This record gives sequence, C-alpha cells and structure tokens, in this order.
Amino acid sequence: MITQIQVKILKTIKTYIEKKGYSPSLDELKKEIPLKSKEDLNGHMKSLEKLGCIKKQQSLARSIIITDQGKSLLKLLSN
Repeated sequence: MITQIQVKILKTIKTYIEKKGYSPSLDELKKEIPLKSKEDLNGHMKSLEKLGCIKKQQSLARSIIITDQGKSLLKLLSN
C-alpha cells in the first residue's frame, strides 16, 4: 500500500519532470519532501520501486522514471 508521503514524492517527481524535462536528484527531492534524512527518502524510493510506480537505475544520476503504473495511480488520485 502506498503512503501519503510516497504519493507526495511521486507527485513531486512528476511535477519536476514536467517543468525541467528530466528527473530530480535525491538532494532536490529532499528539499521538497519533509523527511528527517536522505536515508528515509531512499527507503521511500525503494518502496515506490517495489510497488512498480517508479524505475531508477542505480549509480546513474537523474534516472527516475515514473512507470505506467505510477502514472495511472497519479491519475486516479487526481480524480
């Protein structure tokens, strides 16, 4: 099950990609998401990957992609 903070992360990624044309770095996400540490953000990102909402290539900067499943979820949440 997706949490509210994970929805916020997903929406933030979507908005960033729409504005800039590429995904945010973890540092940029951390500035927008009220979490205590980067490790907390990493945990939520891994959960979003396991849920099938995003894909991220390890050790490649700005490689976050919102999957079709993630896009469908965002669409459902916006209705």
